[in-house]
Amino acid sequence: MPLFMRRLIFYFTLGTFLIAAPTIILYTAGFRYNFKQKRIVKTGAIILSSDPKNAEISLNGRPRQEHTPARILNLTPGDYTVRVASEGFQPWQKTLRVESEQVTLAENITLFRQGSPERIAEGNIPSLLPEPAGENILFVREEGSFYEIWRHTDGRNSLLWRSALQSQPQLIEWSSKRNEVLLFAGEYFLLDMDPPAPELKSLTQLTGKTWKSLAYGKNQTLLFGISGETLYSINPNTGAADVIEQASENFTIAPNEIYTSSADTEGTLLKLIRGATSSTLTRIESGAWTWAAASDPWLILADLKREKLAVVNAKTKEISEIDGTRALFLPGEEVTLLASTDFEIWRYRPSTKKTELLTRLSEPIQKILITELKNAFIAVTDHHVYALELDTRGKQNSSELATFDSIQSASLDRHGKILYLAAEKNNTPGLWRVEIR
Repeated sequence: MPLFMRRLIFYFTLGTFLIAAPTIILYTAGFRYNFKQKRIVKTGAIILSSDPKNAEISLNGRPRQEHTPARILNLTPGDYTVRVASEGFQPWQKTLRVESEQVTLAENITLFRQGSPERIAEGNIPSLLPEPAGENILFVREEGSFYEIWRHTDGRNSLLWRSALQSQPQLIEWSSKRNEVLLFAGEYFLLDMDPPAPELKSLTQLTGKTWKSLAYGKNQTLLFGISGETLYSINPNTGAADVIEQASENFTIAPNEIYTSSADTEGTLLKLIRGATSSTLTRIESGAWTWAAASDPWLILADLKREKLAVVNAKTKEISEIDGTRALFLPGEEVTLLASTDFEIWRYRPSTKKTELLTRLSEPIQKILITELKNAFIAVTDHHVYALELDTRGKQNSSELATFDSIQSASLDRHGKILYLAAEKNNTPGLWRVEIR
């Protein structure tokens, strides 16, 4: 080969190397050319995870090879429309911002099932109560002048009890025995489901007292209740009632203590009862207060007349008021409250006293349901059931899970995967089952 050609090949190879080497180095270091900005920029990344896993991913309408959970690297800074989808589930979509040298997280994405409600019982269902540690659900059915209590398990319904009562039974709470339920029908009863046959026991007859309110303790072996203006502990086996605190009008039970409230001339007095010791916490302004939630040290009381929530720090005695009639604590390390009015749902962080509007619905909100999900909650209105995400970046994802002519009550199973509703659909009342996850 002539010397001239050898030199030409050498200089061409050297030039190619000098041009390509920096490009390769920049590429492997995570740099890309941004055509919008017309310059080389440092890239960012998006991390996605979802329930269920192995969901398909698309960015700006283009399918990706990755499936959730996924780490999508080397993205030039900018906005990306991210879509996560899986067959049989409603898709999730959000516009996420990618910054240079930063990772954008979209974790705990929950995809909700597409499907139709399944009716599992006919008739008017005034009350329902899922079993907290199992797959069963109890429900009350109205049959003429009689009320029936049924148990639904393994796809079958079995009649437990049938009789005439003076008022409509409301199922309140399971005991830890899993064979006993507290209910109210003009007075409080215990439904004992031990063999040979279920039995309804009047707590008024058992204890000799008329009860204003009753609830199981956290160990769910003792009952606690208010008769007159005195708080008692009750042994449901013997009916023995022991005085805990005088001058109590309402109470709520936390894992290791009991909180009481009572009106006096200066406002509403809040007390803490731990073991045999009672101590005054603080006093809030007068009102028609009822207990809404408690998670140490935060206590939440609702005044339904004024549509206000009192947020009390039991340690510092600090008191704040926010709008709302219902409140629930969200799962997570930071204490966060979901508070709702008739048409709005707010997120409130007591530590910072910051409120954030999550959604505004067009019909009255009946109930908010919380599961172990970290990024979504369920809102039940008079006719619809929605799953709403807590991620407020961009447009909030909202999934309509079911629509009914009317909804009387709703409850989730212990896994948060099945929603039970006493509702009417296509002029047919009954108990309905909706698989949501």
